[in-house]
Amino acid sequence: MARKAEKIICSCCENEKRVSEFYKSNSKLNLVTGKLPICKSCLQDRYNELLTIYEGNSNDAWRHICFNLDIFYDENLYIECSSKDNFIGEYFRLLSTKDRKDKTSLNNTLKNGDVNDIALEDGVINSELIDFWGEGYSASEYNRLERKYKKYTKHYPNKRLQEQEILKQLAELDLMKEKCRVGGDKSGYDKISTQIRKTMEDLNVLPKQLADDEEELTLGNIIKMIEYEEPIPMTSPEFDDVNKIEKIMDKYFITPFKRVLGLKNKDFGDIDE
Repeated sequence: MARKAEKIICSCCENEKRVSEFYKSNSKLNLVTGKLPICKSCLQDRYNELLTIYEGNSNDAWRHICFNLDIFYDENLYIECSSKDNFIGEYFRLLSTKDRKDKTSLNNTLKNGDVNDIALEDGVINSELIDFWGEGYSASEYNRLERKYKKYTKHYPNKRLQEQEILKQLAELDLMKEKCRVGGDKSGYDKISTQIRKTMEDLNVLPKQLADDEEELTLGNIIKMIEYEEPIPMTSPEFDDVNKIEKIMDKYFITPFKRVLGLKNKDFGDIDE
């Protein structure tokens, strides 16, 4: 029986890596190795690239990955893993359970009309907006939520799934605050404003937090960090007093002062310097 390869060359970065650096594949396209053709690092980079293309919509980005690489896409599994730190790793771990372990993208279908236009009282929207934001909003509210979310993703960190969920929550809170303002609900307005501040605090984007980050990168602090972590080394002998500064100081300053003070014949050792 042939021995299984211990290393695989990634078809993306072209580096040879251990098999543990590749996620398992059930696809007939990868029967030789039983692994995806690209390594975990390249898969993460590809996912981040698709996140940008889909304007932060992680569900669409992940579904695109699954159909690219013949991975079984399970929306319930995606939702379960989306809040995890290592979302992709957790997805593949749970993908190996009994009811999913032999499935690939062939078990998914792309139906015509997957994205439908839905008519609401005040306008028409596509079904993806309802899938993303949930039911219960008007067409104008769905569109405002999308604009707010895109604005937040443009200015705030949004690569991690947790960050995307926080930005989504911020957009919803912002819309609720608008409703309170229009309805004259000052108490509700104040409560939601407080919740927005706490949510932004979780994302680490409050002005004070940003100011602290900027303070850490000032020139003075950078110099201080270098001085503490990389102190100036002792001078090499060949560069010691190249300009004869010590001799000049001794001849024209130290010796004359010692004569004036009557200290010329006294030995002070290194204290002269």
